[in-house]
Amino acid sequence: MLHRRVSRTVNCLIAAGLAIICMNTHALDWQPCALIGSDGGMVRYAECASFERPLDPAGNTPGVISLAVARLKSAAPEPPNDAVLAINGGPGGASRDMLVDLWPAFEAMARGRDVIVMDQRGTGRSARMQCPSAEASTEVRTTMIPGAEATAEAVKVCLNQLPHDPRFFTTSVAVTDFEALRAALGYSQWNVYGVSYGTRVAAHYARRHPEMTRALVLDSVVPPELILGANVVINSQTALAKLDQKCRDDVNCAGTFGSVLDTMSRIRGQWVTPATVEIPDPVTGESAILEVTYRHLAAVVRLLLYAPETAIIIPLIVHEAGKGNYLPLAAQVKLLLEKLGHSLADGMHNSVVCAEDVPFFGAAEADRSSLDKAYLGADMINALQAVCAIWPKGPVDPDLHAPLQLSTPTLLLAGESDPITPPEYARAIATGLEKSRLMIVDGQGHSVLQRSCSARLVVEFLDTLEPDKLRGACLAYSPQLAPFIDMAGPAP
Repeated sequence: MLHRRVSRTVNCLIAAGLAIICMNTHALDWQPCALIGSDGGMVRYAECASFERPLDPAGNTPGVISLAVARLKSAAPEPPNDAVLAINGGPGGASRDMLVDLWPAFEAMARGRDVIVMDQRGTGRSARMQCPSAEASTEVRTTMIPGAEATAEAVKVCLNQLPHDPRFFTTSVAVTDFEALRAALGYSQWNVYGVSYGTRVAAHYARRHPEMTRALVLDSVVPPELILGANVVINSQTALAKLDQKCRDDVNCAGTFGSVLDTMSRIRGQWVTPATVEIPDPVTGESAILEVTYRHLAAVVRLLLYAPETAIIIPLIVHEAGKGNYLPLAAQVKLLLEKLGHSLADGMHNSVVCAEDVPFFGAAEADRSSLDKAYLGADMINALQAVCAIWPKGPVDPDLHAPLQLSTPTLLLAGESDPITPPEYARAIATGLEKSRLMIVDGQGHSVLQRSCSARLVVEFLDTLEPDKLRGACLAYSPQLAPFIDMAGPAP
C-alpha cells in the first residue's frame, strides 16, 4: 500500500509538473457515501468527494464549480496504478447514477483496479445545469424527446435561471476536468469506459491525452464524425420497422395487432387534440390527470425501443392507443418521461448539442421529406434548432468531429438491435483504431455493458489489453423475448 501511495505521488510530479508538486495527490477528501440510481430506488455504498474546477479552464471568465466524484476501491491487495474512469451518456446523464445502475459490472472491474466516476460538469451533482422553473423546464427539456415546441420565451427564462454560464459545459471543456482529476488522484493512466454520448467524451479524451489512456471501452458508439440529429429519427424508424417485422413473424402478435407501422401512421394522421387520461400514481396511489398526444406516443415508442424487454410492449401500447385506450400510454409517460426529466440535465444537454451538433445540421441532415415520413417526424430537429438559435455556444475543439486515429487498445461493444447507435457506428470508428475489436451482443439494444457476458469480457480485456484474444461466443446466447399480446404478457 505504501508503494502504491509513493507511485501515485511520483506520477503526479511527472504528469502534472513540479509547479503543483504533491498538492493534487491529496486534493480529494474521500468520505463514505450512499449513491442512488437513476430510478431513485437502488442504493449502493462507495466513497465520495468533491473536486473543484474553474468554470472556465482557459481562465478568461472567473468562477469555480464543484464536481461530484465517487470511488469504488479495488479489492485487490496491490492494485495497479491505473484506474477505470466511467462516463455516462445523454448528453446530460450523471455518471454516479450509472455506477449504481450498472453496479455488478463495475464491481467486477473493481476486483482488479479502482473504479472512478465523476458527474460530468453540468450533470448530477456537478454544477447541475437544469432549469429550476417548472414551466421553462417542461418546454426546454422536451427537446430531448420528439415533438417538442420549444418557444423562445421558455428558452430565455431557462437561461436566466441557470446557475452558471452555459458556454462552459461542452465536451471540449469536460475532458480537461477528467485529465485534471487523473493528475489530482495520482493515477498513471485511465482505462476509459464511455457509453453512448459518453463515447464521444471518452474518444476525445484519448485524442487529447493518448499517453494517459491505457485502454478504451466504447459501448454503443457515437463516432466523432457523427452529428446527432436526423440520424436519431432515421435509426429509430429502422428499429421500429424491425420490431414490426418481428411482430409480423409471430403468429400471436400478427394476429392480435397487425402492422405496428401502419397503426402508428394511422394514429399520427388522426390524433389532433390531446386526450385526457386519469391514472393512479404508482407511488402514492392518488389519481393524476394527464393530457397525452401523439407526440407522447412517439416519445414513448422511441424510449421503449432502447431495450428488448421494453420493446416487446410497444405493439400492445400502439394497438390500444389506436383503439382510443390511452391508459397504457399514460402509464409509460408517467414512468419514462418523468424519469427522463429527472435524470437528464436539460441545460447541459443543450450546451452540448447547440455547440457540437446543431451548427452542423446543414451539412449532415437528411432530406426533410424523409424525416416527415418517419414516425418521429421532424419535430425534434425543429425544436433543437429553435432552442439553439438562442442558446449561447461554448468552445469546441476544431478536431472534435475529426476521424479518430489511435493506437490505444480499444474494445467496442454494440447491441445488435440498438435503435440509436447501431453496430455500423462502431465499425466506422474501428477503421482508425490500430488495436481494436468489435463485439456485438445478440438481440440487445442500447448500452450493453451489463448484458450477456459483456462485463466479464471487459474485465478480461482490461487485464490483458488483448482484444483479439477475447472469446465472445457467449454474446450469442441472449434470450429472445416474445411480444406482449395483452397486459398479462406474451402468449402462453
